[in-house]
Amino acid sequence: MEKSNRVRISDWCKRTFGILLLLYLQQFQLTCGLRVAKRLILMEPGWVLLNMLIVACPYLLLYLITGRRTIAIAVNGILCTLFSLINYHVLVYHGSPFFAQDIHSIKTAVEVAGGYKFLFRLTTLSSLVIFLVEMVLFLWLIKRKIPLHEKKARLAAGIKSAVCICGLYLLFFSPIALFQNNLITWSWEQEVLTYGYGVCFCNSLYSLSHVIIEPEGYQEEMIQEQKAKVEDCTTPDIILILNETLCDISVYADVPESRELFRQMEEIPGVIAGQAISPMVGGGTNDTEFELLTSCSTSLLSMSAPFTTMSMEGIDNVVAWLKEYQYSTTAMHCRLASNYSRNRAYKDLGFDQLILGQENFRYFSTNGNRECLDSDNYKDLLEQYDQAGDNPRMMYLLTFQNHGGYDQNEPEEDSIKTEMDYQAYTQEVNEYLSSIAYSVSAFQELIRTLDAQERPVVVLMVGDHAPSFLSDLPAKEGITDREAEICLRTVPYYIWSNQPLDTSCLSKNASMTDMLPMVLAAANMPRSAFHETVLQLNQTLPVRLKSGICMDNRSQIIELGNDPEYEQLLKNYQYLEYQMLTSQ
Repeated sequence: MEKSNRVRISDWCKRTFGILLLLYLQQFQLTCGLRVAKRLILMEPGWVLLNMLIVACPYLLLYLITGRRTIAIAVNGILCTLFSLINYHVLVYHGSPFFAQDIHSIKTAVEVAGGYKFLFRLTTLSSLVIFLVEMVLFLWLIKRKIPLHEKKARLAAGIKSAVCICGLYLLFFSPIALFQNNLITWSWEQEVLTYGYGVCFCNSLYSLSHVIIEPEGYQEEMIQEQKAKVEDCTTPDIILILNETLCDISVYADVPESRELFRQMEEIPGVIAGQAISPMVGGGTNDTEFELLTSCSTSLLSMSAPFTTMSMEGIDNVVAWLKEYQYSTTAMHCRLASNYSRNRAYKDLGFDQLILGQENFRYFSTNGNRECLDSDNYKDLLEQYDQAGDNPRMMYLLTFQNHGGYDQNEPEEDSIKTEMDYQAYTQEVNEYLSSIAYSVSAFQELIRTLDAQERPVVVLMVGDHAPSFLSDLPAKEGITDREAEICLRTVPYYIWSNQPLDTSCLSKNASMTDMLPMVLAAANMPRSAFHETVLQLNQTLPVRLKSGICMDNRSQIIELGNDPEYEQLLKNYQYLEYQMLTSQ
């Protein structure tokens, strides 16, 4: 009898050890496709256990439902493997792992997935290897003759499930939750390294209902009423182009062919060129749209894709502002209207006319398998521009041509071939630069066409973010970590007008929130009190990252924590922004 008890205890210990090892492997597997996986081994044990607890929840629920540990273990392993592969591909093509906010954008992701391919690389292979190890453990556990229908064990699973779920609720979702503040602020890598992916994902679920973050020290009485500047303003037409993944990658990496392409843009007669800062690295078009059109920073938002996670109705923005001055407003994008809920968000922002979806565009041609060329989009844009009435016009176009992935064409179709060797990314660099060459010629032709017409018009074209592969290229020699943070978010902007502009209003480097206030000021167009506040901030801190890394008007990189005066200046802007976002 005593020997039998020892055998039972031994078997129980072995089974428990096997299951714990499985849970450890599965929580690690979720991140094995991310750049931080190797360093996660150094994560504090407490966070490791919490991530194992999160992974254990589906296992316990599956066991509670099916009554079979074997099924629960197998299905949980398959789910973790699939999630790991999804995580890797979302990171490669979107710039960050899959978090709760991406649930809102699943339709968008599916729509653009046709341009991407499944990547079978070392990181995906490692996830499959871990899955095989899990299956070996799974077979070993089966051999331990685990009871398939044991009432006591099933009851224990129910109790454990209830404890786990209650624990996670108290930690992440209750009024006294430890993780009420958004963990993913500016660097998902650092937060995943510290807390683990499971913790960060659960926190992102909490953030779905707490999208806008109140800045520290905010009090409503701090906000003083401001008056808009409207004296002696002009009302030229404005054409605003947010160009998909338009980026001079030579800012970060040694790619001379890229620098030559963008030099051609800068040499267009009358063009004023500079650099804007995108809110995200390698993805996040919707975040850029939000910052560009509202001049509000995404630093107060707990997650990305604001058009899908919050209502734009009632939020001050340049569209609604210009309509007060009798502007007719049009928004155009050649992809699905439902992507990032643009059909709803553009309407809420105040656009009079929405031209969304390829079926509503007349011109369509391809560059190999790359479709929706800038040149075609500009033809549709000019037709709509010519058909507008006598009122001043605001035209907003979001392009698509340069969207990833960058392995859609055969190598011989690339018009530009870099002389440098970027190893696995050389072909992607070639296809990307070849696509950018189309953007350069299309913009040159657009400016020539507009230069021949008589109506006063101002054009702003700016990139939305860098390509997703940029952070995988080696940085140029001598770039510091702080400089790299800025370079990876740097995109070009180009301003052109057929009337004189006040170039003193245009800073060579600017945050995305500052772009339209700068253009409005340079063209002496109507601008709101908030636009004036943004301009004043731009004159002192033209570049501002969520991380606290900034660049002042002397091109000196600083960290806000080391400069209380700059920090207070930024807080004043955030207080006003918070009031705008919450007083809809």
